[in-house]
Amino acid sequence: MAIFKAEFVCGQSERVKFDQVEGYRISVSFVPRRGFEGDFFVYLWDRIEADQAFEHIVEISEEDKPKCGELTVTDEADVTYVFPDIDLNYAELGATRAARYRLVEFKYDQHRIDRQNPAAIDLSNGIKKKLTKGKLGEDYDYKIDDGAEPLLGFRSRLAPNSPPVIRFSALRNESNSFLEKIVEINKSQIGNKMQSFTVEFGKTTFDVSDENLERVYVDESFGFFTSVPLPSLGEVEAGGDRVQLARLLAKDFMPEQLYQHDNTNIIELYDRSAPLIETATFVFQAGTYRDLKIT
Repeated sequence: MAIFKAEFVCGQSERVKFDQVEGYRISVSFVPRRGFEGDFFVYLWDRIEADQAFEHIVEISEEDKPKCGELTVTDEADVTYVFPDIDLNYAELGATRAARYRLVEFKYDQHRIDRQNPAAIDLSNGIKKKLTKGKLGEDYDYKIDDGAEPLLGFRSRLAPNSPPVIRFSALRNESNSFLEKIVEINKSQIGNKMQSFTVEFGKTTFDVSDENLERVYVDESFGFFTSVPLPSLGEVEAGGDRVQLARLLAKDFMPEQLYQHDNTNIIELYDRSAPLIETATFVFQAGTYRDLKIT
């Protein structure tokens, strides 16, 4: 896979390029009938050697409202994602003795992505790579729209009188995308009705509808962000602030790491040939799928 690049274009004259994207994360929270409600985030992480300087400077709006523009994330081969009318929400800009880095958050305003006026997001992905059969056989295969393929991981949290929480993790490729499905569902909501769909998992079929779904969190990560933990199923089940569950709270470098960067001249690069990983965490209504048999 080629190196990812990104570009944010605001108005006719402002253009910020990110030529060394070592990681991105798309993170959303969706509620039936209500949609994303602005809980749609895109994160970028890029770094360069300490003796260099970024060609394009990230400038945050000096006004009370953030800059709005079009963000493109691409590997210039198989993946091109376009997010029109998205806000540049914040940037964490810094350096160690080894590298200069930028962590940038883009976020959709609720009124630009709600079910009455969904943004024209383009998630073009032509990656053909799929996992091969492993020791799990077909027990942990899944299917949304296309042919069944193996999961990278599965986890569930089942408890009496509590909402069941089901998490699927998979390679992101041209088929069976949870992110694409949820974006499509958000666009297709009519009135107070959500279009239902199914997730086939082994010998179980999950019927997902506005009658049994409380909410769903979907995350697609590459590079640096695949090492940033997701909320535990217990945290998701407890609910709390939906925004904070969907939003990335990346930790700063530990003092030990800063000292280690003082003793190296070359930054450790993240594996740019690594796959994209997608995780979908469904929270169903209490009382549904409590008879789930996991072997």
